[in-house]
Amino acid sequence: MQEAAQPQRPKLLIRCRDPERAIAWLGKAFGFETRCLATRPDGGFAYAHLAFADNLIMVTPSRDADSDTRSLLPEVANRLTTQDCCFLVENLMAHFTRAKSAGAEIVQNLKADEHGAYRYACRDPDGHVWNFGARDRCKDTALPQAPRPRRASRQNRLAQGLGLAAASLAVMAFFMPEWGSQTAPAVTTAPAAPLQMTNSAPPKDGAMVDALQRARNELAEERAVRQAVEAAQRKLLAELSQERSARQNVERTAARLETQLSAARTVRSQAEEIARDLDDHLKRNAQAARAAGTSSPANPLLAEGQAAMAKGDVDAARRLFKRLVEDGVPEAAIALGSTYDPVVVEQIAGASAQADRTQAKHWYRRAIELAQAAVERQPGK
Repeated sequence: MQEAAQPQRPKLLIRCRDPERAIAWLGKAFGFETRCLATRPDGGFAYAHLAFADNLIMVTPSRDADSDTRSLLPEVANRLTTQDCCFLVENLMAHFTRAKSAGAEIVQNLKADEHGAYRYACRDPDGHVWNFGARDRCKDTALPQAPRPRRASRQNRLAQGLGLAAASLAVMAFFMPEWGSQTAPAVTTAPAAPLQMTNSAPPKDGAMVDALQRARNELAEERAVRQAVEAAQRKLLAELSQERSARQNVERTAARLETQLSAARTVRSQAEEIARDLDDHLKRNAQAARAAGTSSPANPLLAEGQAAMAKGDVDAARRLFKRLVEDGVPEAAIALGSTYDPVVVEQIAGASAQADRTQAKHWYRRAIELAQAAVERQPGK
């Protein structure tokens, strides 16, 4: 079988339980391209060469574990591996999303390692671990060079030479006394002018400058994200505090209204009790009048007001009940208070007036006063 020319020989061997399915999955999840597909004499799958950028791998079927222990799949060996596959990609975020969508098991989420390089790791259906990174740290970072030793200045070298010459002359004079009787010519040495040397900083490596700039940019982005998150948290806490304060105000108002309504109901119960006593007394008087051959006509205004309430005309009923209250009728005061009672007004269909707890309480108390006065006016009191 004739194979296409390859840029390089495969440097990685991957054994799979179902190599044809694994090849399709690797192409879908990671973007591997099939460069070569070889078959055995019996037509079965032999091996395949897959290319990823400039990298070439070989995919072969897994063998019987009893005959070749090297062919154990990671999932067979308790999913423990001592070596992983590592590749570099251009768009790491897009590659991560693609692998995750294809069903790759994410072993390590996309994040920056201790060197600042972003990478992630995942596992294929056969249990192999694949690592993908954004760039190669070895190519981006240059090794620091040892500083070169500084050469002695020309002035220092001249001084050292003059010192050695003077020492030599002194030694010769000591060992040759006759030289000391002769007058040696005077030697005048002018001090050497100091050399002007400028220590310029060595130029920085371009890769180190780029790495430093990238680190600064990432730090600025992280600071901006953190500030945005803190601002959102402060806004959320302020909204939560306002909502809690509003709820507390509503609860306090509801409690106050419930207290007022309870007090109005208590007064109404007292007025109704007194009115019942008065009504019993009036009934006894009416029975006595009928026995004596006389009768007391019913109050037509009270009946007319009750009919207006039944129709939902609360304003008309109030006007009639007030006229009777001015005449001292306790039943009219109770009926007038009921026109302001929220419990009664809510039960009237099509009511044309609003409830008022304060007014209801006032007229119920007025009914108590009128009923007590009527009882005191009865004979025998």
